[in-house]
Amino acid sequence: MFVIGFRYFDKSKNGFIPLKANFSEKMLKNNTVLIADSGGTKTIWAFVAPSENIEVIETKGIQPYFQDANQIRQIIEDLPKELKESIAELYYYGAGCGAFELASKVESVLVNCFPKKAKIEVHTDVLGAARALCQHSAGIAAILGTGSNTCYYNGENIVENSRGFGFILGDEGSGAVMGKQLIVDFLYRNIPSHLLLKLKEKYRIEDDTILENVYQKPAANRYLAQFSYFIHEHRNEPYIQQLLKTHFEGFFRKRVLVLQKNPYLPLHLSGSIAFHFQAEIKAVAAQFGIEVGTVLQNPIERLIHYHL
Repeated sequence: MFVIGFRYFDKSKNGFIPLKANFSEKMLKNNTVLIADSGGTKTIWAFVAPSENIEVIETKGIQPYFQDANQIRQIIEDLPKELKESIAELYYYGAGCGAFELASKVESVLVNCFPKKAKIEVHTDVLGAARALCQHSAGIAAILGTGSNTCYYNGENIVENSRGFGFILGDEGSGAVMGKQLIVDFLYRNIPSHLLLKLKEKYRIEDDTILENVYQKPAANRYLAQFSYFIHEHRNEPYIQQLLKTHFEGFFRKRVLVLQKNPYLPLHLSGSIAFHFQAEIKAVAAQFGIEVGTVLQNPIERLIHYHL
């Protein structure tokens, strides 16, 4: 668990002001709103008191595709008990929650971890991204992080969704698929020799260790996504530039164009991959005649603004 800080949300400035304080009395009187944004790698929990004092905490990611109820519960138990007991409303936006069965799994854990009287809503992470990015305007919203998801949003709800289907079958535009392509090229030695050596040195990898991590150990998606850091570090290399171009062209063809309307709506993006590779994404977007609008690394601040 990582405590990001105790802060005050200023509506007039649409942003946070740091405070030097511990949990406020108002925050601990059973009337706190909790907004959670969870992906495959991390979960951001924003505890919002009526005074609009905010405690933001980061824990491990929750992905019900790969985690059972007990694993999810252990992550939530990392949250401070006094804050959990103060919750009156909980709005959870999470990866994998587009499927009813998986959303129900998460909801059942949340119900058992928070006060029985708390109002709890579980939504897919792409709705959270859409509400943060578009607020109450229509647009195409996408998450590009460890996984990926895209949707057409009408200003309140998702009208049409282009699901990712995971890094094995889809997830175009994601860190896991980006990393997978690099690793596939590594395994087939279809990568410049100087980059191959740097990759070996940085990650201490060999063919057998890759196969073990992908096929035998849990969280293969996170394992593959970590190589996006290497790609970003060497993004000026011609090989990497071509990898990124091909990667994001696949994202636009399979995940964005299928949702576009006439005239084209702007594309808004959130997630670490979207944020750190926005120059490459905008270059590919221009090829397709699509305008890139808001790009956020993390949607939590604008999600708070949506709910306040």
